[in-house]
Amino acid sequence: MSTKIFDQLYVTIQYRKDANNESGLLGFASPYTKDAAFKKRKETQDKWAYGGGINVIIDAEDGITVEPGPRVNPGWDASALFIANCYPRIVKNEPTEGFQLAKSVRRYGWSGSGNVVWRISDPRGFDLEISSENFASIINCCDLEKGTIKGRCVWGRAGANNVLLPEASEPYQQASTLTKKSQVKISTRDLQPGDMVEILSPNTAEGVEKCQYLGKYWFITFENDHNDRSHYTTRFNHKQVERFLFKNLKGDHYNAIATPRISAVVERADTPISKLDVANQINQQLAAGEYVVYNMYSAMLVSPVKVNLDDVKTRLEPVNFSYQEGQAWPTLGKDRYHSRTFVVRYQDQLYITKKDLHGACYNKQDPTADHLKLVPIKYTEGEAHLQTQWETYSPRGMWGFTTHQRTKVVDKFDYDALQYFDLKIRVGDVERAVGYIQA
Repeated sequence: MSTKIFDQLYVTIQYRKDANNESGLLGFASPYTKDAAFKKRKETQDKWAYGGGINVIIDAEDGITVEPGPRVNPGWDASALFIANCYPRIVKNEPTEGFQLAKSVRRYGWSGSGNVVWRISDPRGFDLEISSENFASIINCCDLEKGTIKGRCVWGRAGANNVLLPEASEPYQQASTLTKKSQVKISTRDLQPGDMVEILSPNTAEGVEKCQYLGKYWFITFENDHNDRSHYTTRFNHKQVERFLFKNLKGDHYNAIATPRISAVVERADTPISKLDVANQINQQLAAGEYVVYNMYSAMLVSPVKVNLDDVKTRLEPVNFSYQEGQAWPTLGKDRYHSRTFVVRYQDQLYITKKDLHGACYNKQDPTADHLKLVPIKYTEGEAHLQTQWETYSPRGMWGFTTHQRTKVVDKFDYDALQYFDLKIRVGDVERAVGYIQA
């Protein structure tokens, strides 16, 4: 997890007998960032410090006003917070000397139960808590004299945790570099598909990730809808989501990001790559069961341009495939955990079918459990959905009803009479086969 240094901290404070400072003040700090994430953090901090009894208002000039909440007794005077030094404050976060180990250095005692938390006294008059890992890093790179950390320190943020960074430490240098990079704003309008860039990534130790920028794409998603007990509808054009696409250079996957934060352009492409080629490549991988686009696992189709969802069409394409009992069934994905789904025509009825990899079946009494499972569907050429027929039954010895897919039960399939099809969806110049359908 990468660490960043923010210019300011919002600190709420409550009185605690086990605090180290003379006033007995234990603080709760987070980055002051003026965004939706800060608003949520602030609500948590205010409730922790003041129990929801007061309202803390921060104006555009960073001035703080404290007002009584609905549960405060009439006549309550906010000056009590200031007299006790428990008022909320915005603190400039810069390297400072004088950080000390608090008298109560460990929370949860010496038994080792729970997470060990160490308290650090900030020279500005309140205690904050750090992890054991953070404390171990401090004593490995700094001298301590009677509990005082020698040298200047600053507060960093790693995910949801505060981290104390000595100025002499390597993590401080890394955090400072990352902070400077995070202040750089490069617009996607200044890029072309194929450029090598660095994007801010909190999930990496460095805080940045080198990627290839591929441009903006629209991801068309599917939806499984079970509104009644008679059918189960799969829609292949549920909605479309706009995302910027980056190819990870360390692995064979892509990052779909709504609002990317680009910190640097590493190398410009001589010529822009084709977004249509990228979309077709990803669609082929999706058809093979390789969910290579991170955070977009419901993507059914990738388009280089925005589409009208009514223009998404389907078709059945005959495939040269035959099956005999006992034969291996094709699978999907690198892990091969999905059985390949086909649409078949059998005795003038359309079905979806696949071979259960473990020989199981929804209906345990189905004599075809070791064979193919045929689930009848309602499908019209061109429409971007299909319906799986269901039936309701009451299990023996049980109250109520349940539903399951209506599996065709026959003693023996005439395998040679099965006609196999790929269900393909298409919009514009992109198309993919649907290799897996809920069945």
